[in-house]
Amino acid sequence: MFFHNEQQQRTAHETIDALNKSGAFRAPIVTHVEPAAAFYPAEDYHQNYFAAHPTQSYCAAVIRPKIDNFAPSFRTISTSN
Repeated sequence: MFFHNEQQQRTAHETIDALNKSGAFRAPIVTHVEPAAAFYPAEDYHQNYFAAHPTQSYCAAVIRPKIDNFAPSFRTISTSN
């Protein structure tokens, strides 16, 4: 996870800590939180790919289940702050 300022860094760590404490996942979150570096936007056809292609096999089989699993936990954590 990349951050641009101290507030984003703090929010990232607080959210990860809250999710870990909530027991929402079987194992601790191990996502790295690092300063953002140079960013190069992808080609136009990659922008909002999941939203534009929800029935594409990879999106349906891999991404959708991950979102469905994560979304309820994230809503609970984000609305309790």
